[in-house]
Amino acid sequence: MQKSLGFTLIEVMITLAVATIIMVIAIPAGKTMQANARISSVANELAIDLKKTRASAITSRRNYTFLAINPSVSANPWGNSGWRVTQQLGSTTNTEFENKNTPSSVTVKATLTSIVFSAATGMVLDTTTGNAITNTLVFAVCDTKVNNETGYDVMINRFGQVQLIRHTGSNAAKCSSV
Repeated sequence: MQKSLGFTLIEVMITLAVATIIMVIAIPAGKTMQANARISSVANELAIDLKKTRASAITSRRNYTFLAINPSVSANPWGNSGWRVTQQLGSTTNTEFENKNTPSSVTVKATLTSIVFSAATGMVLDTTTGNAITNTLVFAVCDTKVNNETGYDVMINRFGQVQLIRHTGSNAAKCSSV
């Protein structure tokens, strides 16, 4: 009987082939998982900040403005530099807080670049008209680096109620339509 001193060439080649197949499957899945975690984080932060701003407006009885820090970036006005919450006190504007934690690959798109939460009711006002928004404002949160991730919609209605909805499939249509 001979002693086995190692692996045969066939055994090593089969092991490498199996490892290659596992890597081919695992790497794209890992990237999609990371993209989903990034957009989930941004969508949750946005929803929390919208709720916090509305609550602050109601409790302090002052209007609060929720705005994109850099609205000139048409492709990603809310996600490029984040968002800021300000409060008007007489002739001065105080910045209450800013959120600049948006990763560069995440886009946050909406039809408006700023909204005001009414002091008395917490209703959402359009800054251009001063009237309550008529339709639900949708912030589409997506990741531009990965194709198969599922995005989120952060929606706020005219009464200031925030809802977070995950897209059911590929987000390409949702993110490009806003």
